[in-house]
Amino acid sequence: MDWIGALHFHLEKCCPDGAADVGNIRRTGASHYSASFNHDHDIMKPVQEQVDAYNARDLERFLACYATDVIIENAAGNRLVAGEAQMREMYGPLFANSPSLSAEVRSQFTTGEFTVLEEYCSGMNLPGYPTELHIGVVYRVRAGKIDHVRFLM
Repeated sequence: MDWIGALHFHLEKCCPDGAADVGNIRRTGASHYSASFNHDHDIMKPVQEQVDAYNARDLERFLACYATDVIIENAAGNRLVAGEAQMREMYGPLFANSPSLSAEVRSQFTTGEFTVLEEYCSGMNLPGYPTELHIGVVYRVRAGKIDHVRFLM
């Protein structure tokens, strides 16, 4: 089930006959949705910059988008990375060994201090990880830096 399907399922369970709001997505009827996307420049800027740096495989530019004490977790909340040093250990080899690395943002929305991206990543060459991923990523931005990331895969 994709994230839109999961949202639809959640809204069907909580409000089978009426309207409901979840973030910026509004359920207006049995199976009708409308979305108002908040393009808050302060929240979206570091997220877009890190996507651009990822695609350029520019480690320093990429790391500059993140707080030094950033936490990256999987969908279950298990910590994958804690802090800039571990980010450097993970992304340095990925960028160096993946000449065809690419992240395509297929959809996105921002609400409050969160930006959620649907990404298709390809060209990854990192032991223990697949070469391609279709993933949802939730970024929290505070003080102009990404300080928390959750991978939904």
